[in-house]
Amino acid sequence: MTPRPLIAALTFLLATAVAIPARAADPLCQKYETGANAVLVVVDRTSPLGDGRKKQAAEEGLKFALDALIPGDLLIVTTVEETAVMRKPIFRDCWPGRERSLFKRPLDPVILDTDQTAFRAHLNGAFAKDLKDNRSTKSRSPIMDTLAVATRNLQNVRVKSLILVSDLIERDAVTLDPLTPLNEQRIRDVMDVAQTKKLLASLNKAEVHVFGYGFEDMNEKPLNSDVRESLAELWRRYFQRSGAELIDIRR
Repeated sequence: MTPRPLIAALTFLLATAVAIPARAADPLCQKYETGANAVLVVVDRTSPLGDGRKKQAAEEGLKFALDALIPGDLLIVTTVEETAVMRKPIFRDCWPGRERSLFKRPLDPVILDTDQTAFRAHLNGAFAKDLKDNRSTKSRSPIMDTLAVATRNLQNVRVKSLILVSDLIERDAVTLDPLTPLNEQRIRDVMDVAQTKKLLASLNKAEVHVFGYGFEDMNEKPLNSDVRESLAELWRRYFQRSGAELIDIRR
């Protein structure tokens, strides 16, 4: 018969082993009351960022995401890699400002300011660290599959804003040619593939903002106007079919 003190000690150790990783992963989500909304930032890393236009687009996208946060929102920053399962989690935590308390006591402004400063510092540090890893060009760029998996895997949270930093040149389930405009039939065919292969994202009334579009990332050359317009039309339909309510594709 196992002594009661030993049982109590084992129970405590098991509980601690489960609890610690959750607090370490998103400490401010644990400290403050969270809402039901998330802001998702996805950065296409299937070509080098360099120090120019694409890096600037990534930084602008992150700033836009920060401005979109309200207290309780979950911020997730991840990447597009060679496959959807290889996407790299860069940051995940909640913007502080909602007291986790039955009595909703006023927050201490000094503590709140400290936690918001820590949030920004952690985010900027993690983002800068990933940007320094200037990955080589990949043959595949599974943008649709990454968006589908990243939005489907969220539990009890709705993506209110998706910020995508990408040239939108899909190279996986379909291969889009940066030199050839898409005609109406080709756009319909791509959308059929996205539907059939379950590549649509879960964007229930979300806003979508695309940064870094209009250039082909592998050689940094601007897309011609016909390619740019037809590609934007394809992705508008993709996001609409995924449930998005507002779609902003900017250069």
